[in-house]
Amino acid sequence: MKFKLIYYLTFIMPIIMLLSCDKEYDLFGKSEEEEVVNNCIIEKINIADFFSNASIVNFDFDSDNILWIGTTQGLLNINGDNHTVYNTSNTILTDNYIRNLTIDNNDNIWINANNKLYRFDVNNNTWKDFSQDNSIFQNTSIGKVFIDNNNDLFITASDKFYKYENGEWTLLFDLYDITNVNSYFYYNSYYHPVDKINDTFWFSTGAGLFKYENDSNWCFYNTSNSNITDNSVRYIYIDNNNKKWIETDSGIEMFDDENWYLFNNYYKLFYENNLLLSASHIHYSLTFAYENSFWVPFLSNYDDKLSYFNYAKFDKDDYLWLSTGSSIYKIKEEALSSF
Repeated sequence: MKFKLIYYLTFIMPIIMLLSCDKEYDLFGKSEEEEVVNNCIIEKINIADFFSNASIVNFDFDSDNILWIGTTQGLLNINGDNHTVYNTSNTILTDNYIRNLTIDNNDNIWINANNKLYRFDVNNNTWKDFSQDNSIFQNTSIGKVFIDNNNDLFITASDKFYKYENGEWTLLFDLYDITNVNSYFYYNSYYHPVDKINDTFWFSTGAGLFKYENDSNWCFYNTSNSNITDNSVRYIYIDNNNKKWIETDSGIEMFDDENWYLFNNYYKLFYENNLLLSASHIHYSLTFAYENSFWVPFLSNYDDKLSYFNYAKFDKDDYLWLSTGSSIYKIKEEALSSF
């Protein structure tokens, strides 16, 4: 009798449980649902195919949906089966480390190459060094060029904020001059230091979340006057519901203009096309998406090299691309259907 019970629990019961599940399982493999997720990749680009020793920092797409990749060894352009590398050997770049890049509506590529600002006019194949020609960007910490919904270009540089007008960068305001707070805008490679809703800018700074409408109408949200848990703000994204998402040393925080919400096990942010992604301090190999007030594993059934992301971007055809540092993956549309 004891043997029959053991046999039933060991062999028969698992089969009954599998057959009664909502998913259809291959007993020696994975569920059909998992197989679909495992085939969510349309294209994979390995950076090692182009450089002997480089990492992907970020990337963007021009108006023809051509991929441009900023790496630690230069700017990489991939157009079908053709590719071109732009670095110190064939351009005016003085450093190959592309900290960030942004492509504007005229297909100008704005590049921060190890804290120097360059513009590459792809159509005319010309380069301009703004750090050399314009002393305002010398000896300063340059951020990532930000493009608003009006297609205006802005950039942070240490504690100053500039707008691109008539071929030049003009100062909009100095953070210290208007606030008397000795702080700065975050500028690291992956950070998203500024966002805009209507005519109001929001900034990530070392002194808290900064809201700016004009020199007379601004405020800091910090630990002394709000429920934000940390003043060191690195990312700022505003979602379609006007919620402000930031990253601090305490984790991911969300501000809905009334209340603050802390997700203390998460860091790093990406938001575009109503998709919010993050990473976890606990599950280092996973990317998480925010859905229905919860962080849920994102494409976690694929191999773990895809699970963790360091950058993400939608192309002109609304396909999501994810970078892991060593590779870039193009994701099928159906894989995002639940998000």
